[in-house]
Amino acid sequence: GSDFYITNSSASIISGTGINCTTNFDTDSIDLKLSQALAPGNYILHARQGSDGNTLLDFCDNALPATDALAFTILPKLPTPMDSLASVPCAPQKLQLLFRKPILCSSIAPDGSDFIVTGNYAVAITNAAGLCNETTGTTKEITITLSQPMQTAGNFTITLQQGSDGNTITDECEQQTPAGAHIDFSVNDTVNARFAYTIQYGCKNDIVKFLYPAQNEVNSWQWDLDDTQQSTAQNPQASYSTFTTKNISLIASNGFCSDTSTTIVALENLLKADFTVDQDNCPKEPIPFTDNAQGKIINYSWTFGDGGTASVASPTHTYEQPSQAVAYTITYTVTDSFGCKSTAQKPIHIYSSCNIFVPNAFSPNNDGKNDLLHPLNAVKAINLHFKVYNRWGQLVFETTDWQQGWNGRFKGEDQPAGVYLWMLQYNDINSSQPILRKGTAMLIR
Repeated sequence: GSDFYITNSSASIISGTGINCTTNFDTDSIDLKLSQALAPGNYILHARQGSDGNTLLDFCDNALPATDALAFTILPKLPTPMDSLASVPCAPQKLQLLFRKPILCSSIAPDGSDFIVTGNYAVAITNAAGLCNETTGTTKEITITLSQPMQTAGNFTITLQQGSDGNTITDECEQQTPAGAHIDFSVNDTVNARFAYTIQYGCKNDIVKFLYPAQNEVNSWQWDLDDTQQSTAQNPQASYSTFTTKNISLIASNGFCSDTSTTIVALENLLKADFTVDQDNCPKEPIPFTDNAQGKIINYSWTFGDGGTASVASPTHTYEQPSQAVAYTITYTVTDSFGCKSTAQKPIHIYSSCNIFVPNAFSPNNDGKNDLLHPLNAVKAINLHFKVYNRWGQLVFETTDWQQGWNGRFKGEDQPAGVYLWMLQYNDINSSQPILRKGTAMLIR
């Protein structure tokens, strides 16, 4: 180190080492070691001819002038201040302190007692820990954990104090940051997205009004009101024509915190009239009508087409014997507790008789009279099977539906006039007894 000396200092240079000189031919940095630490003050570093008979030489063997000098200042050791606080999130339960110089992890009291938070309401600290470098044992971040989230808006100060370990915090230069150092911060209100609603029931449309109270400085509302309806209003309303359950959601935000709430709105005034009845019926026999209506029904009204009426949910009705089959229209109207009405209509047929027989002749000329050969009045037949054969015993027609008849054609061609054999099998609906009947019918052209 004899190539250099320092004026205004009692410290002497005891060695000089070129950085990376063990592997390289030259260096641009020299590490000088002093006999003692320099006190704070202003100093001058001078070049001179060293014990090797020269000053420094560059890689072209040009010597550094012995008159060259470099002034420098040693500043007093200052403690690392409470520098800054990372952005405070919504409802924080952790606060992150940031420092410009490394802090010794061993100086941080694990119970968080190095710090205290004061402000609009009480906040308790449960622990503190640094993001420590395992090699140096230092950190530039200290995370402070609170006993519970800070959910209410307010202004606060985090202040350094002597902790349970007998000190505040100490930086890598072993300078302790003085107690009383502090950082101010604020917390925004958290947001609760819960909402209320009222339903205005109607017969064709229900109106639902949604209410979100003014709170927590909320200024943004994103509503999904189901049925493709959306809104950004604070208190929207929606109209529904389908009376089912609706899935409603709201995202409320004050620009800093946000929350989501969902609920199901049940529209209870679904009303639909419906009923079941056998379409083919016998005269002078009670016919049951079964109510299948949906809704909060308080009134039932039936008209049976023959002047008869009823006002119960599932009535029975008996028709007089007509001279020939008659079709009636059944009208069923229900009224619910909201005063709404719904009507359903279905036809039924009343036959002049339920005695099953097969005509002995038919004429398939499309005049609307006796065009088909089939069993008549087979209302009480189940498992029916009707077959028609020609004079050579060939099957020309068969059906299991008594209302479907033979039109006198086979394989797309009209069959000749003449006598045809028929066979009818069924079970009687009352006795369940199997019945077999045979006969002939004349096809007339």
